[in-house]
Amino acid sequence: MIRFLGLEGFMPVSFKDLRNTKYLEPTKAFVESVLGIQFTGSSQAHCPFHDDRHASFGMYANKEGVIRFHCFAGCQGRSDWDIYDLIMLKQGCTLHAAQKKFSKFLGIKDFIFYAGTKKDLDAVENRDSEPDEPIMEADITALTDAHRQAMEEAAGFYNDQLLSHPDKFEAVFRYLHRRGLDDEMIKRFKIGFCPALEDGEFRGRALLREHFDEFMRDPLVFNRFRKASLFKLLNDETIPGYQYYRQHIDHSNNNPYG
Repeated sequence: MIRFLGLEGFMPVSFKDLRNTKYLEPTKAFVESVLGIQFTGSSQAHCPFHDDRHASFGMYANKEGVIRFHCFAGCQGRSDWDIYDLIMLKQGCTLHAAQKKFSKFLGIKDFIFYAGTKKDLDAVENRDSEPDEPIMEADITALTDAHRQAMEEAAGFYNDQLLSHPDKFEAVFRYLHRRGLDDEMIKRFKIGFCPALEDGEFRGRALLREHFDEFMRDPLVFNRFRKASLFKLLNDETIPGYQYYRQHIDHSNNNPYG
């Protein structure tokens, strides 16, 4: 048993408390020494549930400050877990046993167990949490390889823009690192960032500026980007937000889109 002095104080500690970021380092120590999952960086590891050569398993904190684990590749079905899920999966035990193992490792004597099942706990917490935005499924039947290439170009462009401006997008990097993504994973998965229209430098039009001359020479190139939903607001008045976007066009400029 490893006793992490000072963490438990003089108050009882609940099963919820142990998932808090206050226990980040002890959690990492438990995952490595007890569950045998070795981190290759600050928060990445090879996923223990499939053949993983790229360290796709990450530890992160969600917006409620709960430590969670996520597989970014390879895992079918559920791929996001808290520490108790991870213990149960790795050691084939019940929720009560998982709580006991974890609290004992931390040296916590006055521990408040959750008495129900993990399924019950997840149901309660999912009910109390804010609902996710509904997932909208796009119709991709009409997409051609040219449209897909346009999306690949856009993904690469915004990824390069993010990695090339670490100081400007410091808040974005902090968010991604908190979610368990280091710079290598950001590069590998082509994670990018498109600044808002109000951004004084990019004004939400960096990709458009990059390709503007090409679009002017060949409208068919622009049409491929438009059909890939990359510039839909520019020329479709039926799209919500069109008028808002129009207000940000400077018609006195040779290049009205910035």
